[in-house]
Amino acid sequence: MDPLDIIPPGWEELWDQETKKGYFKPLLEKVKLEYEDENRVHQEIFPPKNCILRIFNIMRPEEIKAVILGQDPYHEKDQADGLAFSFTGAGRTPPSLRNILLELETRDMNGKNTETDLTSWTKSGVFLLNSILTVKEGKPLSHQYIGWERFTDAVIKYISDNSSDITFLMWGKHAHDKSGLICDSRGHTIDRTSHPSPLSAKRSSGGYRPFLGSRCFHVLKENAGVNLMPYDEI
Repeated sequence: MDPLDIIPPGWEELWDQETKKGYFKPLLEKVKLEYEDENRVHQEIFPPKNCILRIFNIMRPEEIKAVILGQDPYHEKDQADGLAFSFTGAGRTPPSLRNILLELETRDMNGKNTETDLTSWTKSGVFLLNSILTVKEGKPLSHQYIGWERFTDAVIKYISDNSSDITFLMWGKHAHDKSGLICDSRGHTIDRTSHPSPLSAKRSSGGYRPFLGSRCFHVLKENAGVNLMPYDEI
């Protein structure tokens, strides 16, 4: 069976809700065709097909304490692994992730983290989601407007409406645009910064503070009780 046709355990209610909408089936068919295209050997689609829904397959809604929302997957070969910002490949760490690890090294967090596989973050309750779940090689935002944004809108709203006290770290404009989907009466925290990409990490975005120096991981710790550093504070 195609991995896109398998409903992740625990997400049946959301999938049932979205499959009844007109956009959902054409979205999945479009993505399947992209991966089956005979020219794919010349322009890959990322992440690997069996990893597109990986975050949903390893986290159930009730396990979520915080959401980190980005833009779309890494668009270079062997980088995207199905978790936003995570990198389990060989070679150089993607620039956005280098900035994320740099922000984790700030004085208030204490210590240094060089682990690029962010699977451990999900075990701490952090849901690592991109606004767009697939991308063409070398072409960021190439799968914009095919339907992923509508799906991830539904994901954010579903998490917001069915949970309380979730911390949402919204990184960059594509994430900021979803802020209005988060329910005001459920005790959620919304923290907005620029995207950790080198192009924006030191700049404000939409009036919100730059990612680098934002202390967003301090916000995560204080509001969600999630400390992503493997060291005790001094």
